[in-house]
Amino acid sequence: MSRYKVVAFICLLFVSVGVLGAFGQTSVWPLSSVVLNVVPGFGLGSFFQGDILSGLILLGADAAGWGFLFAGLAASLQNITLFGPPAPSQPATYSTLIYVGAVVLVLSKIAGIALPIIYYQRKKSVSFELEPSIDENQNPLLRCCFRLQT
Repeated sequence: MSRYKVVAFICLLFVSVGVLGAFGQTSVWPLSSVVLNVVPGFGLGSFFQGDILSGLILLGADAAGWGFLFAGLAASLQNITLFGPPAPSQPATYSTLIYVGAVVLVLSKIAGIALPIIYYQRKKSVSFELEPSIDENQNPLLRCCFRLQT
């Protein structure tokens, strides 16, 4: 029963993220990009926001982190024997792989929170608006639109 609650919560989360992104990403704080970078990961939020470089960095970091983690788990399972005497003691290289994978994943999640906010602030400071030009020959309707814009 709890498995269905988790699936329903994740579906509700993705629907709400999609609704937040539908109202114009440039005018809303990048909450949907942060959630997409943290929950499924792999830089999806940065790709959604349009920041390709950060998306590729997060994609590589998440892939490396999960790769180290699963390699460490696979190496630790090779030392387990179901029947017979226990396996001879070997140096525990799998534990370092698990730790490195966990650290890389935590750092990529922290970067997944920070990078969309940094990109949003940079994009907001670089954005420019059309300056109204004072021209007597200009169409009065365009002049009115330029005044409403500023």
